[in-house]
Amino acid sequence: MPENRNTGFVAFAWSLLVLNVAAVGWGVFLRAGRFGDGCGGNWPLCGESNPVRGQISRLIEGSHRAMTSLIGLLAIIMAVWAWRRFARGSATRRYAYA
Repeated sequence: MPENRNTGFVAFAWSLLVLNVAAVGWGVFLRAGRFGDGCGGNWPLCGESNPVRGQISRLIEGSHRAMTSLIGLLAIIMAVWAWRRFARGSATRRYAYA
């Protein structure tokens, strides 16, 4: 049976999708629990203090911000990986930037 050379990319893409769904769920929890303004207007940090040592709403919103920042970085990595791995005109390469 021939080995598929794209298994790493496929696993990474599925993992990123799962993380995105988790981030959406965490965002729903944020809004439903009224934690959405735990950090105020201070972005990307959570005010002057460490969100871990602050109020619970700061911890919840700060962790969501950290999670979405990580997901954004991973999405950039996936787009670069698709650009380098797949041929010009490839649907995978095109959709990685969509």
